Amino acid sequence: MKKKQHLVTKKGLHVTLRPAVEADAPSLLAALNSVAAEEKYMLRSRFDRSEWADPAFIRQVEEGGNLLLVAVHEGRVIGWLALARGAEEYIRHTADLMMGVVSEYRGQGLGSAMLEYALHWAREQGVEKIYISLRAGNERAFPFYAKHGFVEEGRRSKFVKTGEGCYEDFVVIARSVDSGAG
Repeated sequence: MKKKQHLVTKKGLHVTLRPAVEADAPSLLAALNSVAAEEKYMLRSRFDRSEWADPAFIRQVEEGGNLLLVAVHEGRVIGWLALARGAEEYIRHTADLMMGVVSEYRGQGLGSAMLEYALHWAREQGVEKIYISLRAGNERAFPFYAKHGFVEEGRRSKFVKTGEGCYEDFVVIARSVDSGAG
């Protein structure tokens, strides 16, 4: 599935959803850093370099049976979604999800549009179940994913250290690709 999708957000912005290309690397890295700098959604506060924003890696994603989707507005990556399939034969039917939207573009339907694109791609690729791990303090994400059929499957207690003596659980949620149920 190499198809572009054009959408108009709730605020009237024209956005293109499409698989990433090598030229997206600098803008993708800027988007990753924008979300990471908020220090409440990701596992780091800065990406000096990320494999997801490396031109060579972007080129290899499709060859590996994975998806790296970008949401682009006026030439700038404003959101991304990565689905990385299980590499080993017994987990090849699963995929891990990583998704983010730059703060000023949230609440406009981009996350839902990217997720629907990814679910369609996953069905075509034979992926049966999608997992995502979230920081427990990511209060915005849990209702979003629940609305899209994800349910909690487990926790890693005190997995994220947010400060001196402060910890946060890492929550694993999942859904089956076809039914929306976990």
